[in-house]
Amino acid sequence: MRPASQYSTKGFLMETPVIWKRPDLQFPTSFDTIFFDVDGVLIKTIDSFHATDIATAEYVAGVIHSLDWGQREGKHLLTHDDVIAFKQAGGYNNDWDMCYLLATLCTARLREWKGTPL
Repeated sequence: MRPASQYSTKGFLMETPVIWKRPDLQFPTSFDTIFFDVDGVLIKTIDSFHATDIATAEYVAGVIHSLDWGQREGKHLLTHDDVIAFKQAGGYNNDWDMCYLLATLCTARLREWKGTPL
């Protein structure tokens, strides 16, 4: 920890004398404007969240639990419609919770189908 005397504050901004910059990092000449789309209004990112939920469930079932549903033939374990159906049912608005749910559900379903114990 640095002593508080090493920091200066101007209004609500905090400045520190230490600046870390990667040696090979090259910044553009100057920024005129920077947009932060924190609520997803400018750029629609929902499809990437759903794709991540599906990829996580497939990784857990296929890699961690070594279960096969035909992924080598290009078959998908879940679809975007499956994720949307769970979202619309309620209770799974959080994508972390959705990842756990889909991974657990797919693992249980594949193990039952393959006749292996849970």
